[in-house]
Amino acid sequence: MPVNTEAGLTIRGEVLVVAVGPAVGDADARSMALPALPGPGLLLAFHDADVGAGLIMARPARVGLRPVLWVTAAVVGDHDKRARLQGGYGLSTEVGRVSWVADGRERRVVWPDRSLTITARSSRRVAVPVAMRVHLAQPRAGGPVLLPVWLAGLVRPASATVEAEGGSRLATVGC
Repeated sequence: MPVNTEAGLTIRGEVLVVAVGPAVGDADARSMALPALPGPGLLLAFHDADVGAGLIMARPARVGLRPVLWVTAAVVGDHDKRARLQGGYGLSTEVGRVSWVADGRERRVVWPDRSLTITARSSRRVAVPVAMRVHLAQPRAGGPVLLPVWLAGLVRPASATVEAEGGSRLATVGC
C-alpha cells in the first residue's frame, strides 16, 4: 500500500528537466519493488529559495496503475535541506555540492561529487504556461512513499548537454 505524504512539495524557482535516454533494463531496476515503465530517465535540477540548488535523478515507474517518477538519487546542499526532504517528504537524499549558474538564457548545473554537469540553453524567448502534478516515488520496506509535486510556470524549450565522467551514478541507475 503506497504511503502519501500529507503535504506535497512545491518548488518556487527555476527547474531544468532533461531526458537522458532509456531508463529500463538495468539490474538496479529489477532489484526494486516498483515496476519500470518505458521512457527516458529524467534529471530534475532545481533552484528554489527554500531548498536551494538540488538535483533529482528519476525514472518512469508505476505504483498500482499510477505512473510515477521513481527517485533513484537526490542531492541538496546542506543537512537542514536534506532533513526537510527526507524527514518531511520521505525522499532519500544525500548532501553534496550543487551549483546553479544563470547567465542570460543559459543555465549550468554542476554536481562535482558525481562529475555531472548539465548545460541548457534556451533558443527562444517564447514561453508556454504549464501547470501539472506529478508524483515522485521512493520505495520503502512498508511500501512506496508517494510525494505529489506541483509544477507550474513558464516552459521554455532548450537544448541541453549532460556530461558525466566514468564513475558517475548516472550510468548505473539508467538515467
